[in-house]
Amino acid sequence: MRMPLVLLLLVLTASCHGPAKQKDTFERIDQVTYLDRNADGRADVENHHYPGLADADWQLRDDNFDGRFEKKVLFGYAIVESAVDVPVPKHVHIEPRP
Repeated sequence: MRMPLVLLLLVLTASCHGPAKQKDTFERIDQVTYLDRNADGRADVENHHYPGLADADWQLRDDNFDGRFEKKVLFGYAIVESAVDVPVPKHVHIEPRP
């Protein structure tokens, strides 16, 4: 009688524990800023910054100012550039020029 009761309590205790939750994910600490390099009112650079993480920052660049990002740049141990074709988002807050 004691063994099935102990086994039942053990199973119930183990099944009540939920999955562990992460403290922070990359999406929650990602700081995104937009820059307008040619002053046409549309974003030309989308910066992604992760405070407290090394070698995690990256950006999308619209080098020919046609409304589409052509280049993704990863800033890590080395600078890695790759080709992309992503539309520039509209109605975003553009950081003022310094």
